Amino acid sequence: MNQDQVKEALLSLGVSTVDFTLLFSGKASKKVNGLYKPLTREIIIHNKNFENDNALMFTAIHELVHHIAMTRNLVNTRTAHPIAFWALFHSLLEIAAKQGIYSDPFAVDESLKAQGQEILAILAEQVAVQKRLGAALLAMQALCEKKGARYEDFLDRHARISRTEAKASVSSQYELFSETVTVSPQVVSLAASITGDGQAEALRMVADGCSLQQIKAVVRQKMVIDPRVDHGEEKTIEDQVRGLEKKIQRMKATKETLGHEIEAIQLEIDRLLNQGRLDFHVEESVA
Repeated sequence: MNQDQVKEALLSLGVSTVDFTLLFSGKASKKVNGLYKPLTREIIIHNKNFENDNALMFTAIHELVHHIAMTRNLVNTRTAHPIAFWALFHSLLEIAAKQGIYSDPFAVDESLKAQGQEILAILAEQVAVQKRLGAALLAMQALCEKKGARYEDFLDRHARISRTEAKASVSSQYELFSETVTVSPQVVSLAASITGDGQAEALRMVADGCSLQQIKAVVRQKMVIDPRVDHGEEKTIEDQVRGLEKKIQRMKATKETLGHEIEAIQLEIDRLLNQGRLDFHVEESVA
């Protein structure tokens, strides 16, 4: 595939977004497979990194999600890969697989499928153990009430597990989990931690095979994770520049704060040295 064909494939996904440029660098990179430049709205693919078009398309979709997240003003954190990013990325991969633009190797490659099934079987065993643990904890809780003992003390000092983990295991015993297809203890713990109307939505998404990031984005952040539905506000170049200027200001403030802390530590060291309470020589670092 050439760069024009890759962009055409991305556009065929039906994502409503502002125009972007997609370029092949013609090089290999040991650091990244691709990158997105928000100010110029350019997707750069290091096409010499890939053995096949499918792996290249995976990276192209990844970078397209950066474009979507930036232009819809969905990324407001200091990280370029918040939960919102991964939720949209997983959704777009599913769309691309259904349209035949991307082939999920874990669904078509026999060796990957076999290894994956082994891992999923182990995770299912862990879920079964989690539910057994929940039943035992419920019994211990009842026994503690009967004997006047502190159930939390048992968790802290004897079982040495967090109360959150214990709560998730206990919650796995509830009837609403009895018919739910789960793939990992983390899925059970996440669904168990969600209360109210959101729990039914979380369980539906679990049954639909949604990722942890997709569930968190929808239930906790109230996001629309279908990248074809634009519920964000388009971010102009001016918006992006203002955002970067604010980021620079925050970084300068952090640098200034660290400078004051370093000065304070140095003064304390000097004070202790002058009092003879430190007997080692502090060497100055050489830049």
